Amino acid sequence: MSNVKFDNIELLFVFIPLFLLVVIPFFIFLRKNSFKFHNIVSLFIHIIICALLSLCMAQIKTEEIETQSVIYIVADVSNTTKDNIEEMDNYIKEFSEKLSSSSELGIVAFGKDSIELVKPGEDIVSLTTANIDKSSTNIQEALTYTASLFEDNIKKRIVLLSDGIQTDGDALLVNEVLQSNNIRIDAVYFEHLIKDDKKEIQINKINGNPSTFINNKSNISIDITSSFDNISTLKLYDNDVEIYNESVMISKGNFNIELPTNTSSAGSHTYKVVIENEYDESIENNTYYFNQNVHDKCEILVISSLFSDTQYIKSIVNDNINITSLVTYNNIPTNIENYIKYDEIILSNVDINQINNSAVFISTLETLVSSYGKSLLTFGGKNTYFSGGFYQSKLKDMLPIDINPSDTKKKTALIMVIDNSGSMSGSRLEMAKKGAVGVLDILQENDYVGVVTFESKTKVVQPLTSLRNKNSIIARINKIGVGDGTMMTPGLAEAYEEMKSLQDQMSNREVIIISDGMPGDDGQEEVVRQMAEDGITVSCINIGGAYNGPLLQTLAKVGSGNYYSINSGDKIPTVLFNEVKDFVMEECIEDKIKVNIVDKSNPMFEGISSLPALNGYNYSKAKYNSTTLLNTSLTLESNEKIDNVPLFTYWDYGAGRISSFMSDISSSWAKDFFESESGKKLFSKMITENYPDKKIDSYLLLDVNSNGITTSLEVSVPKILANMKLQGTLTSPSGEKKKIEFAIKNGKYHQTVQTIEKGVYKLDLQYHNIINFSLYTSTSFFTYSYSNEYDEFSKSDNILLYQLVENIGLVSNNVDEIVNINQEDVIYSKYYSTQLLLAAIILFILDVALRLIRLKDIQNLFKKKTI
Repeated sequence: MSNVKFDNIELLFVFIPLFLLVVIPFFIFLRKNSFKFHNIVSLFIHIIICALLSLCMAQIKTEEIETQSVIYIVADVSNTTKDNIEEMDNYIKEFSEKLSSSSELGIVAFGKDSIELVKPGEDIVSLTTANIDKSSTNIQEALTYTASLFEDNIKKRIVLLSDGIQTDGDALLVNEVLQSNNIRIDAVYFEHLIKDDKKEIQINKINGNPSTFINNKSNISIDITSSFDNISTLKLYDNDVEIYNESVMISKGNFNIELPTNTSSAGSHTYKVVIENEYDESIENNTYYFNQNVHDKCEILVISSLFSDTQYIKSIVNDNINITSLVTYNNIPTNIENYIKYDEIILSNVDINQINNSAVFISTLETLVSSYGKSLLTFGGKNTYFSGGFYQSKLKDMLPIDINPSDTKKKTALIMVIDNSGSMSGSRLEMAKKGAVGVLDILQENDYVGVVTFESKTKVVQPLTSLRNKNSIIARINKIGVGDGTMMTPGLAEAYEEMKSLQDQMSNREVIIISDGMPGDDGQEEVVRQMAEDGITVSCINIGGAYNGPLLQTLAKVGSGNYYSINSGDKIPTVLFNEVKDFVMEECIEDKIKVNIVDKSNPMFEGISSLPALNGYNYSKAKYNSTTLLNTSLTLESNEKIDNVPLFTYWDYGAGRISSFMSDISSSWAKDFFESESGKKLFSKMITENYPDKKIDSYLLLDVNSNGITTSLEVSVPKILANMKLQGTLTSPSGEKKKIEFAIKNGKYHQTVQTIEKGVYKLDLQYHNIINFSLYTSTSFFTYSYSNEYDEFSKSDNILLYQLVENIGLVSNNVDEIVNINQEDVIYSKYYSTQLLLAAIILFILDVALRLIRLKDIQNLFKKKTI
């Protein structure tokens, strides 16, 4: 059925002014005797042209409603669905029998490639007759191919039969193509399961260090899955030379075996693991490749304020370590390119404040460690850690120790928020008051102290005031009495208001909560969070309250403070003293101290039973997740003893490691220590145990994802170097080279390459830095072992199918539901604007011709000429 319609029907009225524009001048300017044939014809031509132009502007069209439909069943016949073919054939047969007479059915079979197995309207044949490459699954290519088979002016529909597994391409990229071509897509999910009686052994992957150092102990972990208990032969080849051949007992399920790699000499090693079993039904997944590069040198950069430090380091390390030294604060580079070749960076007695662009330098260090797996080792001294500005920079967060003890030169504001509810009566409140008074003795005159109590009411016992008013403060503390109820939040709010008044005057501001009971209100966490955001630390002391422990722990965590839990009030003075002493502790402890080995079983202390004394160190506190290997004890002037003071501490930071030694190297503190035999051994271990196992010498980080016969490559670079041009040369296992270019997306570089050959691929990258017009190169390796199509133990999932048909169709295994979908009739529009405009032009040319040629001239053409 056809209907004539207009997109802009109102524009038909344009004909009226056009008509008048043509007709009125004709009657005004032409005399009666001018009403000749050619003038009359010209008038009518002009009127027709006006009508054609009006129809053209109104966008005249005809609409045809098409009820005939063509349906293509697109069936996955790749290796992962080989056990589902019969089920798919039955589904297609049933679908065909139930299909209405107004629809024609065609079939497309696909794996790596696609083929039109049955044209619309032809007889159905089995999917087993499809002659295609089944080594991978490319749903994207199959849908694109099928979309090209449809003719115009019909209802178009695709029914996808799949297990939801794709190894190549991205099926979701076809959605826009299908929608723009009015193609509906539905999906039928066929679950891929390994049969219970199938004998299958598969190497899933090999984990190991792809880039290490000479003589480093290194293993590869071989991940195997088996569907049955068996004894198999496991072989390992190193550069095609067999180095392992043993029978291994493999249990049903997952199984791991570790084998050592050869790091005795530098070079590239291609390892091939093969597993053999006579009952194994699929051998494509029994070989796996792994590449390891062994480097002969570990590169270490030493940045120190003393040349003697570098000399000592060079005298201790072995030949496998190459030392580069920077004994200056001037012109220390900040670009990541200058540091990427180094595996470990040592900062020795460094004053960060003296380094130009120190913030950029530290940010570069952070990136090197967290993202590139480098190691950072810091040594102390009088010019480093606290006095060297570490605590004022990002290093404060990076190091495994807390380096902000705050010496006596820093002003401190302290408010004690004391619970004086009924449950605190007796010794608890008296000890809290005693502890508060004792704290005053270790603060200085230029420090400020305040006291707030809470019960059912809140009272500011002592507004923040200088310790010059010490006697007055003590008197007010001693007058604190017992009340009723426990309303904590108003007390915290009062403490916060007090602290705000000294925001710009104090280097250290801390609130200490002392309580034993569950508060009767809420909102404490929000007040503490506001204080923390304002730079105020909140610590909590829980006095035997079994119920309020979780709350106080949370408040201390939110407030970036400490949490203490004690059983009796007589411990309050000691806890308060230990908490506040950090405000007044001198950073440099210059005294002869005993060095304790915390864990003698650690490889760091192999061959070391004891260590000599140190003559000084930088005071710090170990952070929660750090590991302390050396510590000492400290006795204060008050005879208070502090145990477990860290001397050597480390932690993992992102992909790398950061270690801190709290004494110096070659100055007075540790000179004797490191000149002893045990000290020399320890120092060597500090360096060798700290540097990374993995060698990364390029800031181009390659992430590889093997698919079917393709591999996705993603290259990451530092944010400051993004949006540059990246090219590469890919060398296949057989030596064939291919140039590739990367496309940038979300700050990373992407490319997908063909990996049909099995083995090790080499990727040489070239990076053009348009900031400094430099060219950087790097080399990476990756392996391809087998297509994901042969992963017999991967579980299929229908999530891809649901994403694919979203807003278009549905996923269902019910034949009737899929067949009986009432697809809307397709309306096809045909526009005639171009034809009308062409006709108007032709008529205009004809009118011009009529005006130039008279009828008598035409007649003369046909008259016979007389001689």
